[in-house]
Amino acid sequence: YLRRIFDRVDSNGDGHIDREEAVTAVRCDEEFAAMLGFDSDESSTQLESAVAVMSSGLDRISWQEFRAAFLPPVDPFADYLRDYETYLRALFERADSNSDGDLSYAELVTALNDPDFAEVAVDAMGFVDSGITREEFAQQFLEVCDWNEDYKVQWEEFREAALASALTAMHEGRMEAALRDVFDRVQGGDGTITIDDAVQGLRDDPDFAEVLGFFSTHQANEFDGSLEYLIEKLVEMDTNQDGVIEWSEFRAVVFPPPPSEMDMYMQNYENYLRAVFERIDEDQSGSLSYGEIAEALRDEDVADALGLSGSGLTSIEFVERLLSSLDWDD
Repeated sequence: YLRRIFDRVDSNGDGHIDREEAVTAVRCDEEFAAMLGFDSDESSTQLESAVAVMSSGLDRISWQEFRAAFLPPVDPFADYLRDYETYLRALFERADSNSDGDLSYAELVTALNDPDFAEVAVDAMGFVDSGITREEFAQQFLEVCDWNEDYKVQWEEFREAALASALTAMHEGRMEAALRDVFDRVQGGDGTITIDDAVQGLRDDPDFAEVLGFFSTHQANEFDGSLEYLIEKLVEMDTNQDGVIEWSEFRAVVFPPPPSEMDMYMQNYENYLRAVFERIDEDQSGSLSYGEIAEALRDEDVADALGLSGSGLTSIEFVERLLSSLDWDD
């Protein structure tokens, strides 16, 4: 609707509305006049003033300026989402080899050979580096996405699974942009936040105060412990210990860096140990008795996990040493 009015008023078709075109249109075009809040009998001076206000003092108005005067800003994420859905549709149809509108188990397995399809699977469910085969992943994909349990994935099911991941990424993008805005407001002009910047930001900026864990703005002082708490938070953020907070350090408060390979290894190893523990704990009491450990050591996997293999100890000796070293509360 707006575009149609703009093109109608832009009589010379140069993509802009100049003052003369605007004044003429207000007198001749009731819709345009109503949009500006003027009647056709207004004086030329008044009309020109209205055009000047709408164009921020420029001699002519572009389509973007005209649109911005009557509609909220365009959401760039909305355009991205539309483009991404079109891309997903193309991927789906490429994977749907028999064009029946569904992805079968066999089609999913084959499609995971396609790098583009696999990338979408990464976003939706984490296929790459998952450590499982394409067949296993296809089975999991079906279990998660197949809402109507027909052992096939329809376009709507595929779309929702993939878009959910995209929406999460968009939400995080908006959060990061808002966080960056907070950082830029508080930093002192050199791209870092000093203790003085932080004290002032805590006093004046409620968003900055919230990032630091305060309920609202606050004047940091020694009497209520807020200054000490603020310094502790800044020290915690200052991972490179240079005395100031850079954007990457500030960002990490809300968006912590991904775990390192060692972190991942330790997490996986802890999960493995937990599984071994629960396997040994036959009565599911949450603790291991002498008898449970002795019996479990018959299992080579358990013996390896606990360290019996290669220790040179008998099972009885090993259990006694294990209990004496680990049984802290006796």
